[in-house]
Parts: sequence; structure tokens; C-alpha cells
Amino acid sequence: MNSHLSGAEERTYQRVFEHPTPHDVPLQEVWSMLGAIADVRAVEVNGNLTATRNGQTLVLHRGRGKQMAAKKELMHVRHFLERSTTAGVKMSGGSR
Repeated sequence: MNSHLSGAEERTYQRVFEHPTPHDVPLQEVWSMLGAIADVRAVEVNGNLTATRNGQTLVLHRGRGKQMAAKKELMHVRHFLERSTTAGVKMSGGSR
């Protein structure tokens, strides 16, 4: 995993890869975690976060009053992280 993540960001990263997918991950924590990954470029405009890394793009939308990331969004984040990992770098998945 990326060594630049704080403890809270690392915990959020691990939760994204949990099975079953959690339902109580705050959206702001997901956004913070993505922004802290060294090679991810994350830009927030009008309540939408666009993250890019190694040619892959992820767009997350914050609905009005939305606080928690939906399971579907966490799956998109998980797939983005998996797809955008360079061939020479292996990322750890959550706890097993």
C-alpha cells in the first residue's frame, strides 16, 4: 500500500477492500483517502470528485445531504484503485 497515507486514510483504504463491502464509510473519508494517494490527481468541482491515475479516471458525485459512500461507489473506488495500479506495484487488499 501507499506509505504516504495517514492512519485514518490507511483504514479507509482497507475498508474499501473489505468483503462484504461496508455500508458506513463516510464519503469525505473516501475523498480524503483518494487525495492522499501520491500518484492520484484528485480534483473537486461543484461537489464532484474526479480522480485520475495511470490513465484511469473515477468520478464520484456528492448528492444533496449525502454523507455515506454507497456500496456501489465503494466498488467503483476499489476497481479504480485495482485498475490504476502500475504493473510493477502490487497493492494489498483488505483483511483476509
